[in-house]
Amino acid sequence: MAASATRTPTARPALSEIYDTELESLARAAYATDYANFEFKPLEF
Repeated sequence: MAASATRTPTARPALSEIYDTELESLARAAYATDYANFEFKPLEF
């Protein structure tokens, strides 16, 4: 049984369960100015 299957319906998923390189590239494209001005780096787990 996967860990996500044991979550209650009201529990929130861990960021590591939903965050991936696709989400990172979408965020980087949407917030390109913020990434440049604030020198944001990709999240590391």
